[in-house]
Amino acid sequence: MKKILLSICLTLSIFTFHFSFAQTPTWKNITPTGWSGTFQFVDWFAGNGLIAIADNGYFYKSIDTGKTWTPYPKPVASFNYITLYSDHKRAYICGGTHLYKTTDAAVSWQEIKYTGMPSNIDLSRIYIKTEDTLLLSASDGVNGMKIYLSPDKGQTWTMVAEKLYNGYIYGISGFYFDTQKHGYALAVGYYAETKDGGHTWIRNDIDVNTSFYGILEIKNHSTVISTNTQNPPVTSNAIYFKGGINKIVQAGTMLYGVYSGNFFSSVDSGKTWKIKSIDANKQFKSITFFNQQTGVIVGNELTTYTTKDGGTTWTKSVHGGAEGFNKMYCKTKDECYVLGNKSRLFHTIDGGTTWNYRELEKGMVNIVFPTIDTGYISAGSFIYRTIDAGKNWTIFKQTNASGGFIFFPTKDTGYVGIVTIDKTVDAGQTWNPAVDFNYVNNIDYGAGGACFRSTSEGLVSSPNNLLYTNDGGFTWQVKAPGIGATSIIPIKNNWLVINTQNVYVCDKDINCTLKYSNSNDYISSPIKRDSNTIIITAGNDSALISNDCGMTWKKEYFPYFGQLTLGNKSTIYSAVGANIYKGTFKAQTNSALFTQTDSKTLSCTISNDLNENYPASIRLITSTKDTILISTNTIIKNKLPISISLPSTILVGTNYSIEVLPNDTAAYSTVKSQIFTITGISNVDSENMPVIRVYKNRIDCDCVNYQLFNTLGQQIQHNTELTSGIYIIKCNNQIQKVLIP
Repeated sequence: MKKILLSICLTLSIFTFHFSFAQTPTWKNITPTGWSGTFQFVDWFAGNGLIAIADNGYFYKSIDTGKTWTPYPKPVASFNYITLYSDHKRAYICGGTHLYKTTDAAVSWQEIKYTGMPSNIDLSRIYIKTEDTLLLSASDGVNGMKIYLSPDKGQTWTMVAEKLYNGYIYGISGFYFDTQKHGYALAVGYYAETKDGGHTWIRNDIDVNTSFYGILEIKNHSTVISTNTQNPPVTSNAIYFKGGINKIVQAGTMLYGVYSGNFFSSVDSGKTWKIKSIDANKQFKSITFFNQQTGVIVGNELTTYTTKDGGTTWTKSVHGGAEGFNKMYCKTKDECYVLGNKSRLFHTIDGGTTWNYRELEKGMVNIVFPTIDTGYISAGSFIYRTIDAGKNWTIFKQTNASGGFIFFPTKDTGYVGIVTIDKTVDAGQTWNPAVDFNYVNNIDYGAGGACFRSTSEGLVSSPNNLLYTNDGGFTWQVKAPGIGATSIIPIKNNWLVINTQNVYVCDKDINCTLKYSNSNDYISSPIKRDSNTIIITAGNDSALISNDCGMTWKKEYFPYFGQLTLGNKSTIYSAVGANIYKGTFKAQTNSALFTQTDSKTLSCTISNDLNENYPASIRLITSTKDTILISTNTIIKNKLPISISLPSTILVGTNYSIEVLPNDTAAYSTVKSQIFTITGISNVDSENMPVIRVYKNRIDCDCVNYQLFNTLGQQIQHNTELTSGIYIIKCNNQIQKVLIP
């Protein structure tokens, strides 16, 4: 019997691994649920508060009269219309081919599995005629608009009209009945009339430009109809109002309606109306009143207006960040601030998983933190300051600098401005002019870019020159004639100067060289990923990237192009409209050096361009392409060797490799060694090796007292059904590896 060497020997030379780096990040939308969109409908449900429906896939519930909202997924994929019974507890909603009902004030919704309509029908408008009878307009793209009737609350339907169009196929804006038998369906360019309760209809064509909008049936009174014509068709028992109201509601003796940014009210059941402009910048979509005094309007950008005095005064509120974002600033890769367009300061400390916000009243323009605890926000002619890392903000009156640009080289000394630049040396409490662009070439309008490398050295732009100071703004030198800037940042000893289509690099004497120009680009928002790498948004789908301090540039696809800011070298954020995106760069591993330290141990040294520590696991890829976990939660430290011990159960053979897998594979790169060979086997007498049998997913052995382990060293009971993987059998001090395929 021949004895073999005890040790396992590795045939492994010293080698290195190189990983190439892709500049484009992997993006994730981190906008909080339902923060962007447009409210399309609002009404109140008895005992459940307000329910609003938006175009972004969510319902919204409010129990404080529209001041705050809680979004939740709506039951129907595409929303077309909702209608309520007078008890405000029961309702129907339709959209696409789906029809839902609620009987508990919108707490829950149940889909109606109807019959009698095609499977490809598009349900557009539903109408409650009586307790059980419903009418519904719909289209399947054939023979114009159709009307269906259901006598049993939507369970079964019968087509009662088709070919409803006049030049174009327009949906029906609403139904109304002046008697149980006589009624109308109103649309664009036509209306249909029934005299038998909706079982048959006759189309009446009118001017194709005539449109009907809001329709309100009033018990014991004429129906009120909003239209766009002075001469509507004569229909019985109706009052027409030319005003484009898209929804009319009744509250006590009053009628209310909305259109565009205007509020309509009538004290005489719709014969005459008063119009009040509330917000010319908004499009009002829907209105509801709890009673004659308390009402709510909803519209675009998830905006709500509430009145408690019958519409005399209104209070505006916005859900989340729906009115859009301005500037972003990140203190770390996880803590970021976003300035809302309408005086909201948004804050996250977990990389965008959760957000909170506060109202700061003044319109916010820019934000900067010179230290971890001290931060500033420019807000028109005001400055906000925090000295406790954002927990509290104090407001100071500024001078006339307007606050578009803000920079604090230290926590006490800073600059702010657009047309003029003011300077403070007492942490924002008082300000004095540092430069007035009006004196340059007698130009009386403002500049673009401005940047201060330190408390003393700065470069700012007038419309036709660059202005340089090296004494904190006491004196200025006119530089670079003919070059203006929209953005300026320092890059080592130089300056990067951008003006919409052009990128310049200016040396310390402000001698500027054009490095990139493209009239089709709109270049803005430069950020430095590291001392050499610069990223600039170049349009709505691309970015310019330089890896050599701005000397050369290449363009890459970069879809989220808003106000960019870095969390760290691996994390980038962008605010686009009312959405926030988080991008993660793959880390560049410059090299990974693997060496053998003894017969069963490897050493690995990883050089990471981010120069950060990160957790990772270490795995052995076997000759049969199996993966064996060697170590978990190993901390990879830049350029510091880690020791890798191979399991004693590994068999001899070729095509082995080691893999170091980061926990965060989006931010850090996986490194893998070259293929190596393990030679030699354990001191096993081959004549006395145990006989191992594999039956499907079970392992058996002829050894009386054998033990079975998984690759983590956990012992497994005999005759246990096993999953695919590698298992270890120990018998009479002999060890063998078994593979369950």
